[in-house]
Amino acid sequence: MARADSRNCADSEFDGRVAVVTGGASGIGQAIVKRLSDAGAVVHTVDVLVEESGSTEHRLDVRDTSGCHELLREISERDGPVGLLVNAAAILGPVGPVETLDIEDWRNVFAINVEGVLNMMASALPQMYENRFGRIVNMTSLAGEYGAPTKAAYVATKHAVFGMTKTVALEGGGRGVTCNAVAPTWVDTGLAWQQFVDIAAKLGFASGDAVADHIAGASAIGRLVEPDEVARIVLDIMKHSAMTGARIAVDGGVSAGSFNMLRAS
Repeated sequence: MARADSRNCADSEFDGRVAVVTGGASGIGQAIVKRLSDAGAVVHTVDVLVEESGSTEHRLDVRDTSGCHELLREISERDGPVGLLVNAAAILGPVGPVETLDIEDWRNVFAINVEGVLNMMASALPQMYENRFGRIVNMTSLAGEYGAPTKAAYVATKHAVFGMTKTVALEGGGRGVTCNAVAPTWVDTGLAWQQFVDIAAKLGFASGDAVADHIAGASAIGRLVEPDEVARIVLDIMKHSAMTGARIAVDGGVSAGSFNMLRAS
């Protein structure tokens, strides 16, 4: 009989662990980078928004399979095996009814949101298996559980990511690796506010502010979730060896009611 993995990550045990966070240059990813760094981890940020690659910041498109493999190899050779991986890089993609979507836009969303997650996990897992320790957290969304009018491409990718998450949890459970998903709804980030403006134009809201107010009003807490609130949950999940294959909603209670909140009145 397999024994329980005693190597949970208490706060002090993040100290010195090598972490990789995609989408770490802004928003939720940036908040996760800060939390992990404050906890003592050696954190590598991977993002196309990084202006110039450095020792712990790497300008890389997660669609680049060979680039992902090479980067994680370089990180492990310099700092040690990657033990913590957070896949936060994603785009919303085209917004509109299914019949209006362009197939190339659809494929691009899948390349970033799904293949990018696959590239990073496939690059990190051999190191984790060899070291018999790994904590992977994939950012999904409530859109990965429900449908969402006008966001078919994004919804489909987030369903796919949670499917991969559960599969890696099953494959890695006996080798010291956990894989979980965190599912926020709208979070108060610059990217979200850009999207509110686009949504307003397409769905007939008066403004981006009106969209934000509408979304906040649909939650139990009456406001948007803050990036750091999501980051704190990510670190909490990484502390536990028995939690794997799970999806944790960080949505201010939106999923307690109706997720399909984006309907103009």
